Amino acid sequence: MTSTVLSIGSNIGDRLARLQSVVDGLGTAVRAVSPVFETDAWGGVEQSPFLNAVLFADDPGLDCHGWLRRGQQLEQEADRVREQKWGPRTLDVDLVTCHDGDVEVIS
Repeated sequence: MTSTVLSIGSNIGDRLARLQSVVDGLGTAVRAVSPVFETDAWGGVEQSPFLNAVLFADDPGLDCHGWLRRGQQLEQEADRVREQKWGPRTLDVDLVTCHDGDVEVIS
């Protein structure tokens, strides 16, 4: 069983719908979702605040690299563009930790 903790955030467009798209996209793999919270953006780029959440998911069909690719796929489906470091994002999916059997990957 491979399990992961993902941090998700959005500060462009319908932020809540973007977060929901991750939960919907992962479907039955999602085991728990935190409350949604709003945070100010940081990194020196002037932009709108983020809506954020954290979720726990598991899927025996994904290893840790598979979770990373799945997160990137969800970002692409949300039209994520990587033009500016620390810039605004339609969707940000970060792999916080991943447990693949006896191996733990922390990013």
